Amino acid sequence: MYRDRLMTAKLRPARSEASARASSDLVAAQSFYRDVLGGRQLWPTEREARPESVRFFIAGRLIEVCPAPDNTAETLELCVESPASIAERCWDSGYTVQLPVDAPPGEIVVIDPFGRPITLIPRLSEYALGAEAAG
Repeated sequence: MYRDRLMTAKLRPARSEASARASSDLVAAQSFYRDVLGGRQLWPTEREARPESVRFFIAGRLIEVCPAPDNTAETLELCVESPASIAERCWDSGYTVQLPVDAPPGEIVVIDPFGRPITLIPRLSEYALGAEAAG
């Protein structure tokens, strides 16, 4: 009986390296965009969606993450309530956080697991928006 189990274990196909990498990239994307940034993962509804990309809804924006090595995605800008608290969560989770010298006060840049920079911009309150419009 022991011999039979051993033989069936050897006959199972091994996971390919590409499949393991895709699974690892998915976990990294979910960890960063869903768990750290607080986004909601969306599943594609159309058949033309790229299978290697993942979509998240964060701060009123739909963000598509494609962890392919040749991905040269543009810098994202997210207007959030508290860039400092999000940057702190990123830092505590081991992600890169940058405070650009030439950036306006309150803006912080975080780097996703695939090297994409994300600029966190403080969202103005409704009161501040009304004061700016009046002035």
